[in-house]
Amino acid sequence: MDGNWSPWSTVSGFCIRKENEQELVECGGGWVKKYRSCTNPKPQGTGAVCVGDAEDFKPCNTHPCALPTEFMWSEWTDCTSRCGRGQQRRYLMCGNIRKRIPLMTAEHSALSSQPEKTYETIPPTRAPVTTTTAGVTTTAAETTSAAGDTTTGDVTTTAAPTTTAADTTTAGSTAASTTGGSTAAGGATTTAGAATAAPSAPRVMGWIDLWELELSGPCKDQPPEEWATNENQTVRDCNTWEYYPDFPYLWNHTNCPDPCLTYQCPKFAKCDTLLSTEDDAHIRCSCQMGTVMKSDNSSCIVPPLTTPTPRPIPTLAPETKAVTGAISRSASTIIIIFLALTIGLFLIFRIFDTHRVIQMCEEISLLCAHICLMPSFHADKPIPVECRVISICIHYFYTVCFTFMLLEAVHMYSLVASVVKAGGMLSTKQNLVVGWGIPAFIVLFNMCFEYENYGTVYHCWLDMGTGLLYGQYLPIVVMSIVTFTLIEAAGAAEEYVQLSDCDEIDKTTGKISQRTLLIILPLVLASFVTGTIAEYEQKVPLYGTFTILNGVVGGVIFFFHITSHPKTRALMSRVTSKICKKKGEEVEKEE
Repeated sequence: MDGNWSPWSTVSGFCIRKENEQELVECGGGWVKKYRSCTNPKPQGTGAVCVGDAEDFKPCNTHPCALPTEFMWSEWTDCTSRCGRGQQRRYLMCGNIRKRIPLMTAEHSALSSQPEKTYETIPPTRAPVTTTTAGVTTTAAETTSAAGDTTTGDVTTTAAPTTTAADTTTAGSTAASTTGGSTAAGGATTTAGAATAAPSAPRVMGWIDLWELELSGPCKDQPPEEWATNENQTVRDCNTWEYYPDFPYLWNHTNCPDPCLTYQCPKFAKCDTLLSTEDDAHIRCSCQMGTVMKSDNSSCIVPPLTTPTPRPIPTLAPETKAVTGAISRSASTIIIIFLALTIGLFLIFRIFDTHRVIQMCEEISLLCAHICLMPSFHADKPIPVECRVISICIHYFYTVCFTFMLLEAVHMYSLVASVVKAGGMLSTKQNLVVGWGIPAFIVLFNMCFEYENYGTVYHCWLDMGTGLLYGQYLPIVVMSIVTFTLIEAAGAAEEYVQLSDCDEIDKTTGKISQRTLLIILPLVLASFVTGTIAEYEQKVPLYGTFTILNGVVGGVIFFFHITSHPKTRALMSRVTSKICKKKGEEVEKEE
């Protein structure tokens, strides 16, 4: 006999989800399941079984779920400031259904899922029961369907769908039951001794599933925008400033252009935003071309003249000061003695040719300069007049000394290079006028502008902290450079065309002068520089160096000036030969 389907169950079951039949659905759409069985009649023998599905689903509870409270607000408005700090607002939306807004996905990314909750479930599946009827034992798979229908053996009974998770009582994991253990009373079913089936993990529903495709509007009684945060309106700060610290000149020119494009700085000022941060723009106007910003930032002005901080006066202990003074005077005394011997020797032999007059003027000027260094007229302010006079004289005599060294180089070059046959390029009078006149002009020129800077409160030489430094050093350095140039040029004079009938004695004297100048000039220059620095800085080591240099300068001038003149050379030759002859006779007598 072929089998046939029984009628569909007519009692509505629980509204569930297909993927989890233990989860009850209250809103948002679920399914109700109904059953039929192939028992009308049941296939017998070789009869065919029923064709089709034994289960069928119908949608249920399709109404939308109410949204959570946090999703009942509108989007945030645009920031009130296009470029910088501003405010954003959102408003409470009236109604319990909303349309999904795409921007709110990013705004509520942290709320992408509903809060965890315990879902309601239907009564669990019952274990198989054994029923004894009239001595016949029948085993039936008595089950509780997902839709609330109970099927026992070949008979299908529809139960009322009023049993919920709260109405279901479960006792023990396994218990015995007897026939009639299930009683329907008031539409409620109580199951005793049923085996509890562990429900599968509930599906977590995303909030995006809950949106309804209808849009609710803002509440009618919205507060004005200027009102603060209240129950119908929320306000928050925003910042649309865009700045790249690693690239200070890179801007988003569409939404947030460089502020300096519109900001007007004062005249002579340049606008920049280098002090900006990632949160705020900072415009700075920097004055250019040596100007400075006024205190009220209104304009760039020429900075007022400032009085430089005076250099502290170097001080030495009284004992040390006495020692340095003695050293300085000793240095001057040594060179004075050598120079006086040299001048006296030539005066005794009455040698006054042009070359000798030039050298004698060098010696006299250097001697006078060191005589001026001997006394101590400096005192506390005001500076004594005597100290200024001493300072002027030292300046003058040192300049005269270097001028005559330059004239000696000119005289030497004219003889060695055969510019003239004899006597040098300038006469004796011309050399005297130039050698003493040019330094006088230089000193007078400096006195016109720097007279107040001659002498100091603690020494009477050169105040190196004033413009007088250039007035003294510059002419001396220039004359020294020209002198060295002439000495170097005289070294190549052998390649020049020689004049006929040149005085060989003068030419030899010129060659000797070339070599002596190459030694004397740097020594005198080093002595001058060391002496000025020693007096200005009041350093004991510099005073010691100054003393040594002066002793060397005096000895070198004495020796080279005597050996450079032909008459003194002949005299020294005769004296040397007589001394050697006497020593030879004494040796012969002893033998």
